[in-house]
Amino acid sequence: MKTIKKGAQGHEVKLLQEYLQKLGYSLKIDGDFGAITDKLVREFQTKLKLTVDGVVGDKTWAAIENEIAKQIPLTFAQVSFESDIPEFKQKLVNAKNIEIFAKAGGASKNSNIIITSTIRTPEEQANTMYDNEKSGYSITYAAPGKKVIAIYNNNKTKPKNEVIALMVAEIEKLAAKGELTSRHCVPEAIYLNKNIIDVSKTRTPNPRDFVNTLLQFKEVSKIITPIGFLSTYKNDARVFIDLCEPAIHIEF
Repeated sequence: MKTIKKGAQGHEVKLLQEYLQKLGYSLKIDGDFGAITDKLVREFQTKLKLTVDGVVGDKTWAAIENEIAKQIPLTFAQVSFESDIPEFKQKLVNAKNIEIFAKAGGASKNSNIIITSTIRTPEEQANTMYDNEKSGYSITYAAPGKKVIAIYNNNKTKPKNEVIALMVAEIEKLAAKGELTSRHCVPEAIYLNKNIIDVSKTRTPNPRDFVNTLLQFKEVSKIITPIGFLSTYKNDARVFIDLCEPAIHIEF
């Protein structure tokens, strides 16, 4: 987390304000590090016997996150993988991220968190995109993904195996140019450093609370969810709403 102080603006300031509010401090969450935020940071630093300078650097961030962690109940959800995810793919998921799911699941009263997708081959990515489109889930993709969807739309009357082959060829062509169709579809070495994980939305009883609890962890860099509105998640810049997304998509 980057160092911020009075005068700063943006996502980190908003996250700081949300943390301070969770810790019982009264302030408006507006992403503006003004006089009130500065005053409360100094109060927190005094309470925790830190250097009182109003600057939120590594030590102050760590102290805040430690205090927040104390508020999360020590109940853990059971985290499991969909039965069709092979063991070698399960091992690519960082144990720390599994722990975050377990903590967030427990704190949001979701006893089971089911991982439905991890890393994908180009063939698996093509099949996922084909099946989603066929089922009416027209997910919003960036430019490379839209090119693959165009292949589907231009050939969808053909047999599935032919369409899949054309989509795979386009995914591989884009990858050779450094264009990612999906962050699921990357080499293992990249995936090990940046896990992209889908969690079942239909088998998560309290999905909104699960997402909101995940946002307490700085390791979570992006969430795409089909449930709720941005205001449901306090307009956190890491959250994107896509009503056609068939799962809760989490990036670390």
